[in-house]
Amino acid sequence: MWADLSSVYIICDDIVIKTVRSKLTTADLQRLRARGTRPGRPRPAQAAFDTSTATHRPRAIEIDRTANRDGIVIVRGHELALGVVTAGSRVTLRIDGELIHATNGTHLIKTLPNPLDLENIRRLTGVREASTPLPPAPPSGPQSVQRRVPKSGQIMVAGQRLRVSPTYAGTIVTIIVDDHHLRVLDGARELSLHARTTTKTIRNFNAHRPHRR
Repeated sequence: MWADLSSVYIICDDIVIKTVRSKLTTADLQRLRARGTRPGRPRPAQAAFDTSTATHRPRAIEIDRTANRDGIVIVRGHELALGVVTAGSRVTLRIDGELIHATNGTHLIKTLPNPLDLENIRRLTGVREASTPLPPAPPSGPQSVQRRVPKSGQIMVAGQRLRVSPTYAGTIVTIIVDDHHLRVLDGARELSLHARTTTKTIRNFNAHRPHRR
């Protein structure tokens, strides 16, 4: 945990998983130091943003929320339908004027009208100022990814396990992913064709390097 007079960050493996507004005073921080806390590193993320006294809709603030199994995020009683591709995943909601942009860190998932009124915004928790440009939308049409075939002959794409063949162990293959199928290619030669059974977002487009021992 990292804390100062304005923000408290919950950090796991160097990743900020939550930001909340700090209620600590200077005296509180002094007491913590007296109890053996160590000096903090530079601020790990944008400072928490206090919306409780806002007199109008602030522009470009962000909150993190988890989508339910139906791909819906509920914010102050309002249901934001993001799609089943986000089911169970953590998403960032950028509230910017009349719009809410949902992102997964690398891609823009969806943009929706902002249903939150001023009172809703005042009651939001875990708010921070948006400081980076919106990520791009996922590319349209089929996507191309690469995987290095392990000794087992099975590769993983978008949460789906594909069996190629142990014969190709060590080979970097290309997988063409569309809405319904996954085609595994070695150069221009098709090795296998699989029906797509998941709707998960592709997060890794490049082949893994072999582990050194």
